[in-house]
Amino acid sequence: MTTRKTIMIIEDEPAICDLLKRVLELEGYDTMVAPNGQAAIELLKTGPKPCLILLDNMMPVMSGTEFIKTISQDHLIATIPVAMVSAYEEPANVGHAKAFIKKPIDFDALLKFVKEWCG
Repeated sequence: MTTRKTIMIIEDEPAICDLLKRVLELEGYDTMVAPNGQAAIELLKTGPKPCLILLDNMMPVMSGTEFIKTISQDHLIATIPVAMVSAYEEPANVGHAKAFIKKPIDFDALLKFVKEWCG
């Protein structure tokens, strides 16, 4: 029996979050969800280590850019690959992010990227 890989979704829009969650779970991944960067950091300290983080940029409490800066200073979670998902143009400095995925999301491209990082 193989263990399912976990993907973290950090997204403040419930409809987008639910859609991402359903698509990923149909593909055989477990998901963990946070509505902002601060909640995600707390979850990363207590929950399973995900194989990938899908990160919205424009969120309340802590933006995606602030989240990336914060986790880059924590050696336990800085190694988790991050894909920034946003309706806005790619930020000039996405730092730790391995990819930028534009909304509306091309799910074929997203799943290809997920499989590259999570198998």
